[in-house]
Amino acid sequence: MHKLWLGLWIIAALSVNTLLADYKSMSEGHALFKQCTGCHGQAGERHALGKSLVINQMTKEQIIMSIEGYVDGTYGRSMKALMKGQVARLSKEQIEDIATYVASLNDNKLKSLVVPEAQKKKKSPPRKVTKYIPDSFKIKIKTYRYANQVTAVKAMVKHDSYTQREAEKRGVKQYYLTKMIFKEDEETILEQKCTPYLSTNGLIKFKYQSHGGKRLSLQVYNNMNKHAQHSVVIKERSATKEVNVLDINLKKLKIRSANDEAIRAYFGDVTLIPSDKIQLTGPEIAANGVWVPIDLRSSIKAKRVTLFANEEDAKLQMVVQWKLSSASYVDFSVRIKLLDYVTYGSTVSAVVEGVDGKFYVTHIKVIVGLGGVEG
Repeated sequence: MHKLWLGLWIIAALSVNTLLADYKSMSEGHALFKQCTGCHGQAGERHALGKSLVINQMTKEQIIMSIEGYVDGTYGRSMKALMKGQVARLSKEQIEDIATYVASLNDNKLKSLVVPEAQKKKKSPPRKVTKYIPDSFKIKIKTYRYANQVTAVKAMVKHDSYTQREAEKRGVKQYYLTKMIFKEDEETILEQKCTPYLSTNGLIKFKYQSHGGKRLSLQVYNNMNKHAQHSVVIKERSATKEVNVLDINLKKLKIRSANDEAIRAYFGDVTLIPSDKIQLTGPEIAANGVWVPIDLRSSIKAKRVTLFANEEDAKLQMVVQWKLSSASYVDFSVRIKLLDYVTYGSTVSAVVEGVDGKFYVTHIKVIVGLGGVEG
């Protein structure tokens, strides 16, 4: 009898340890799988991009085999390059955790091991939210003028930005900013032409050489013929600020040739000159396709700068265009949308129209990560 009870105790202990191990693996897998839900669905029920298998129908062993195959390049077809970029950083333990969780999505016994996030957190009372009306604008501006008269500006306009396809998907009207005009006192410093391919709540950072004015104002317009204006006092700082000092290694970068034919169609029959005097940077892999940070700097004296990207249906679209005054530097930071997956990345192109009448160009590629197009 004593041996029987001892045996039962050992079996019970092993069952508890197994249950705890499964719970830990499931919880870790649940957290890791969140980055995959944009394509594969919350329950792994979708054909990702219309191409993949429905992963919640796969066994744990099949999921592990496919992920490891993406890592070493032995598995996958058209999405192989994109998937490798997503899973290459996963450890064996993390692959095991994801496979355990995904394989459980049609297994009620294992699903019960995962404590939903909503149950982990205490419910807080609902907050009173003032509904934002897209016809209106909420403008914020920060600006500092340094001792050498270089003025740095950061401005955000709270306003929806929907392409036609996004608006139809949401069942709403298409709203987006069309123009932003910055002035120091009464002198125009910069004009920005906007499109729906800029991110919602438009953010712009730039620099210019101040003439000593007291206030910086911003006029904004949208596609519904609404407009607004906001101004702030320019704050003084005793330090100096350098601008347009391109990285020394920039000349070593390979200038890619892409999209040139479509760009010429936009500007007319012009000669595009690849230039190492343009610094265009963005993330190699963007976690979110509706919020992709892009920085653009150049030592070329310019009168107009235009940013293009492969957008919906992989077509080249003009995203944003700046008309510069003689005081403006080519030194911009914006956030754009990359709405469609492109197997080998979306091409972002910058065209600088110099005061010499020539058109200079450079290109980079950005891959949108899994789930990146969900807004």
